Amino acid sequence: MAKSIVQNANVIVRLSLSFLCPTMRGLYTLLPPEAEKKCYDLISGYKDLTIKTVHSRKRTLGNYRQCGNGEHLITINDNLSPYTTLVVLIHEIAHLETRLRYGKSVPAHGKEWKQTYTILLKSFIYSNIFPKSIAENIMLHAMKPRATMSKEFIGILNSCNTD
Repeated sequence: MAKSIVQNANVIVRLSLSFLCPTMRGLYTLLPPEAEKKCYDLISGYKDLTIKTVHSRKRTLGNYRQCGNGEHLITINDNLSPYTTLVVLIHEIAHLETRLRYGKSVPAHGKEWKQTYTILLKSFIYSNIFPKSIAENIMLHAMKPRATMSKEFIGILNSCNTD
């Protein structure tokens, strides 16, 4: 009985957050429930940002780009596990933040991006968004971020269930 009430409350929160932030409507169903509010708070601060979920791509999990009209677009594969989706979203938001702070003059995965990504990822770790079973691995990843995630790291993220 209590679980169904929690599930119903979760649905209400998801619906209200997607109403408040239509940019994230498709994304909320893919994120871990405990990350939704923090993601909303993070994303709602950006103007001209669209986040789209797209069908699986072979060589990329997500992408950030600034469109010609100045708008920002993040795409994320729709077949990822919830924690993989979250880490990819944080990765792409770090690109957005780096672009806004430094412009186009810095490398995509240079020291500025690494610093931004580490700060963002650690804020989710310290907020206890990630289960303890994977938090240590994510912290290690945050300490030495890479442009791509290894299959082993993705496997660790996929091993967690959000039920």
